[in-house]
Amino acid sequence: MPKILIVNDSLLHQKILLAIFELQPKYEIVAVAANGYEAIEKCQQTSPDLVIMDIHMPGLDGLQATKKIMKNSPTRILIVTATINVNIHFIFEAQAHGAMDVAKTPQVTLNSQGSLTKENLMIAGANLLHKIEVLLSIPIKKLQMPSLPQRKIHSLPIVTQMVRKVIAIGASTGGPSLIKEIISQIPPLNNTAIIITQHIMEDFAASFADWLSGYSAVPVQLAQNKSRLTPQIFVCPGGKKSLQLQMDRTLTLVPTPSHLHHTPNIDILFSSIAKYFARNSMGIILSGMGNDGAQGLLQMRQSGAYTICQRPDTCIVDSMPVSAQKLGACKRSLTPGEIVEEIIKWKELQ
Repeated sequence: MPKILIVNDSLLHQKILLAIFELQPKYEIVAVAANGYEAIEKCQQTSPDLVIMDIHMPGLDGLQATKKIMKNSPTRILIVTATINVNIHFIFEAQAHGAMDVAKTPQVTLNSQGSLTKENLMIAGANLLHKIEVLLSIPIKKLQMPSLPQRKIHSLPIVTQMVRKVIAIGASTGGPSLIKEIISQIPPLNNTAIIITQHIMEDFAASFADWLSGYSAVPVQLAQNKSRLTPQIFVCPGGKKSLQLQMDRTLTLVPTPSHLHHTPNIDILFSSIAKYFARNSMGIILSGMGNDGAQGLLQMRQSGAYTICQRPDTCIVDSMPVSAQKLGACKRSLTPGEIVEEIIKWKELQ
């Protein structure tokens, strides 16, 4: 039975989480902590399989607690917070230091009689429970991937010249910290644009782009409808819309069809790049759950693009790269460090 440690300074949120887990007998709540110091202590005492970690807490916050836990007793950590917008940079930093994913604290509603029902609890906790199930399926040995060696890269002002090449990156679970590591190694792009589609909630996307910009020598912006390609990094907005490249070299936000469960959708972006940039494009699939991007990457390869999958044994979750490999969509399977080297070499080719 998986053991779970709840870390949250709000008594109300503790009670909501405990009530949700009371309806899930397959999980054991081994302890509840009210701050980062208690989290570290109880993590050492109980060896949980997963920690539900709040971010803003008195004494020691969730970011610092995550750093210490991952250093001393690594385990799965899911950031669960009610104050997403206030804490967003701390959330991404926690992911960069080993937290695996993030979810909003469940918000419960009362029925028409003013009572809290089991049905309402299950509805409120559905997203959280799904993420927990996914994270518990990931082996502990996948939790700590080595950071890439840091290069000394000086940022340059963006040059408004014609983009001749496009690098498209798709990622899901495990993606944010990996994307940060990769783009922090990339020198100014000259005639190349990078477009990132990360499965992410709409509330997170703008802050994700802002967070990445703090590590990048290349300008980073959240893509807007009709954004014109320039030599910089574009991040797809989260939520129910996806990015599609147009013939006039602009990016359009399009509704993600209901039959495509992953959004923003990687296949939509990759397919459009295959159509309009073909052999002047590179497609990269990183860590993630599911098969989004596999079909689009195959179309890119068939159009003459250079296609890469992250090597599965270096992924937090390897489903997306493995799905692409099974289709024959990947020309090469590489480690994150090797992906950086290929990006640098490929973008310099005339």
